[in-house]
Order: sequence, then C-alpha cells, then structure tokens
Amino acid sequence: MKKLDVSFIKQKTIKHIFVKDIVRKNYVSSFVFLCVIVLGFLMLQTDGFSEITKTCTYVYNPINSLFNDGGSISFATKNLSEINNSNLKFITPIKCNNIENVNNELHFEIDSNIMIIAPEAGIVSKIGVLANGEKFIEIKHSKNVVTRLENVYIVGVVSGQVVNKGKDIAIAKVGSVVRFSLLEDGVKQPNISVVKNEIIWKSFQ
Repeated sequence: MKKLDVSFIKQKTIKHIFVKDIVRKNYVSSFVFLCVIVLGFLMLQTDGFSEITKTCTYVYNPINSLFNDGGSISFATKNLSEINNSNLKFITPIKCNNIENVNNELHFEIDSNIMIIAPEAGIVSKIGVLANGEKFIEIKHSKNVVTRLENVYIVGVVSGQVVNKGKDIAIAKVGSVVRFSLLEDGVKQPNISVVKNEIIWKSFQ
C-alpha cells in the first residue's frame, strides 16, 4: 500500500511537471505567433514608413546634402550688392502642368511633384508664417531683388543659409497652390511669365 502511494505521488508530480511544461510551451507559441503577425504587418508597411522617414530626415535637416551643396560654395564668397540684376536667370521653382499668373504672382497648382527648388542662387533672407497659417520663404538674390514663395508645406532651409540654383528648399502639398512672386526694392514686380521652365522678368530684358 505504501509502495502504491509513493508511486501515485510520483505519477502526480510527473503529471504536474508535464502540465506546467505544456502551459509554458503554449505561452511561447502564442508569443512567437504574435511576433510573426506584427513582423508581417511591419514588412507590408516598410516602404511607406521608409519613405516618410527619408522625407522627414531630408526636410528637417538643413545640413543634409539635399538642401546644401557643399561642392558649390562659390556664391557664398560673392557680395550680393555686386551682382548685376541682368545676370539673374530664374527657373521655375516647381515642375507642374498648371501655372497661372494672378495679380503679378505665379500660381503653381501642385499635382505629383512636391519638391520646391531655389529659382536662382541666393541667401535665405526670411522664413515666416502668414496670418492664415501658410508658411513662406524669401530668398535674396542681389542687393535689391528677392523671390518669395508662399504656401509651402514643409520648409527645408534656415534663415541665412546659402542656396544654389535648382537646390531643394521645401516641400509642397499635393492639391495646394504655391504662390511665387518677384520683388525689387520691396515692390512686387509685374510682367513675369514662364517660358520653357524659365521665369521671364521683362524689366531685365
């Protein structure tokens, strides 16, 4: 009888250990299964997340080569007061199909291309926010000539930064309208138009 009792205890102990082991394995399996599901979801989303991360890195890091060409610093050595306005050759800051001239401003309707580039070499003279919440950037190109871009979505430069012609300076939002104006001595200039991705300013002709 004592022998059977010992045998029963041993069997119960073994059974208890076996049950604990099964429960532990079930927990591990559930955790692994959950990790696989999460990993699969993240893999499906990887491209989107990487693109967003890349864009944020570019636009919030003005030192990034996307916005600052360290190999073209010759402009920084020039005195803006010495630049002849007739030598300024402006290009369109945004490539899009719908461009209108409204009240001496060029209106760019953003379709698929969201990058905004510097229309000409210069120094970022002002960055601000309008009363309606829209962000704007001003670039000084000579002693008295400034270009202004309004309704940009994300600013990628800082005030005082040297920008080279054609370099990315900001991002626009698809469906929005970015406004471009050219000012001389603080006065918005009329007669600006676009011809083959070049901005023609008649006062320079």
